[in-house]
Amino acid sequence: MKTVSMELEYKLELIGEINNGDYVDQYFKITRFDDDLNYDDVYNWLRDEYYYDTNRMGGWFCHTVTICPNPYHADTCIGIVHHSQNL
Repeated sequence: MKTVSMELEYKLELIGEINNGDYVDQYFKITRFDDDLNYDDVYNWLRDEYYYDTNRMGGWFCHTVTICPNPYHADTCIGIVHHSQNL
């Protein structure tokens, strides 16, 4: 479990991973401690936290994340971090 302190406080819990060889999707349960989530803020934070690039063949990069709102709890969502291989 990874707890991140910034201006906002989130708890990031890895709940699953799909590894297809040339891509990996990591699934996280994201909870905000002090208030309801703002999905744009969570998207920007998660993208900035995991963004990396490569300029070589076969290297890994992460340019994309996806946020899936939780329709029943305003303080929790699912975040997906998409890692890909430069083929």
